[in-house]
Amino acid sequence: MTTRVTLDTSTLALGFEAKFSSEELRFDRVSVTDREVEGTPFSVKLVPLGKVSEVFVLGESRLGEAVLAGEKTGARLDDILQVVSNKSFPADRSRLSEGERHQLRDAMILEAHHRAGNEIFVTNDKKGFVNHGRREKLEALLGTQILTPEGFREWCEAHAKEVPLN
Repeated sequence: MTTRVTLDTSTLALGFEAKFSSEELRFDRVSVTDREVEGTPFSVKLVPLGKVSEVFVLGESRLGEAVLAGEKTGARLDDILQVVSNKSFPADRSRLSEGERHQLRDAMILEAHHRAGNEIFVTNDKKGFVNHGRREKLEALLGTQILTPEGFREWCEAHAKEVPLN
């Protein structure tokens, strides 16, 4: 059985080297990440990763790169936003600050991870996904595991595999 892992944008510079076969472990990125790394050295290294499309958010997503949301998907994105923002995300999304736009993208990435059926979300963004009980709330909401790169290494070791971080 394949374990599906989504890599948050914050983990791309770490250079994971997984000693798993493609039948055992599959890495994905979300289409939001492609926009976030444009013009950076990470762009070339994204090629071997699978790609999950983000849910379409007006003013944020690009046509052809996103999928339309159903009622459940939109509600789930809002629920994730409430946790990531500690219930402070504005209802009016027409004038988001840079920090709010970052929170929106974080929520879009995690929603796509969940919608794709991936089991493990690896992130360095402790403020958005881990600290102050956020990890527990998000894991309960989505039925997924949220791990830091170090936690993911421990997971791999527990499953008799080695994933060194460069």
